[in-house]
Amino acid sequence: MDLTALKTSLHMAAELYGISSAVLDTPEAQNRFFASSAESSLQHFFSAEKFSELTALCRDDNCLHIIDELQIHHMLLCIGSIPVVLGPFVTRIQSRLECHHMLSGTKYRGISVSTIQTLRSTVPNLSEQTVLRILHAVLCVSDPLTESRKVIEIGGHTYDTGIKDYESEHYQENYGGLIQNRYQIEQHFMNNLMEGNAHAAIHNFHNMHQSVAYLKQTDQLQRERIGAAIVRTMIRIAAFQAGLPALTIDLLSGQHTIAVFQSSSTGEIIQHTQKTIRQFCDAIREKQTSGCSNLVLSAKEYLDYFYTQDISLQMLCDELNVSPNHLISVFRIEIGATPMHYLRKIRLEHACRFLIGTDLQISQISSLVGISDSNYFSRVFRKTFGKTPAEYRKQYRI
Repeated sequence: MDLTALKTSLHMAAELYGISSAVLDTPEAQNRFFASSAESSLQHFFSAEKFSELTALCRDDNCLHIIDELQIHHMLLCIGSIPVVLGPFVTRIQSRLECHHMLSGTKYRGISVSTIQTLRSTVPNLSEQTVLRILHAVLCVSDPLTESRKVIEIGGHTYDTGIKDYESEHYQENYGGLIQNRYQIEQHFMNNLMEGNAHAAIHNFHNMHQSVAYLKQTDQLQRERIGAAIVRTMIRIAAFQAGLPALTIDLLSGQHTIAVFQSSSTGEIIQHTQKTIRQFCDAIREKQTSGCSNLVLSAKEYLDYFYTQDISLQMLCDELNVSPNHLISVFRIEIGATPMHYLRKIRLEHACRFLIGTDLQISQISSLVGISDSNYFSRVFRKTFGKTPAEYRKQYRI
């Protein structure tokens, strides 16, 4: 059994259908599952004693379809010796009257119809056939040699989960292959990031996006935001494995989070994600080729990002948790300038772009690049370039 492939396929099921899952490979994992899942005393499934009884019924050729007294469903199966739970889910929406009849048929008191409706509304509404398809795909990916299993409904009925019982054999084969293909694409994507290969990473980002496009259902913008968050997490993991400083990772991923939240279309989200991929790949390539320490890379990233603000050396050192003397010494050795000289350099570089590409006044440009005193800005600019900002604009304006 491929445990990584199992978890990946379950994660994809959650992304596409909103259905939760749990791989209960340790007693601690089981206890966490019971504690987080039990919402009512009517749900006997979430007790260690009952769970032990149910897992004893699981074999390599079956799966338990458990329906509690609230008509909330779970699938329980063992893959190898590891219990896996798929759910909760409901197969239909029930009216208040139906919930009342359901409650009246139990011996329990102290739970209201409103509570039942609230509990049921928090889980996905999926048909049994849909869940069976998900289950079969998970089995195909985690253990390609698995045989068809029988699903035993606790309470009586049995169903054969062989592909022949599904509405479309072609659809099922495609679905199982889809998850396996997605897993491979994700691995390529993360490898591309760790190599700093932006072109290949963006190519595989589009492959990941396309691999689930036809399965995505309602509220495309929200689903695109969720997908972007998943990709962002993958990027952060790959960047960390590539040795990128934590501050750099947080700054770049924070920009992406804000941009995605403010996006009003799926196209904007995709564009912002592509930009983030390029930024991370650039940062990783710099890490691999510059020979700079993580301290200096973090300082540079901070100054590059916050250059428009009023930054002091002490603020920078507080952010990096380092003494000013140490930072100045290391920065000068690796970059050839002090941190404040580097900050002035990047501010003036941005100012040059504004002078050439806009009609903004000198005072406005000075403020935009983080220098509040326009007279001081002009003096520094002339000292650096040998001409005033106005003369520079006149000479180089396109």
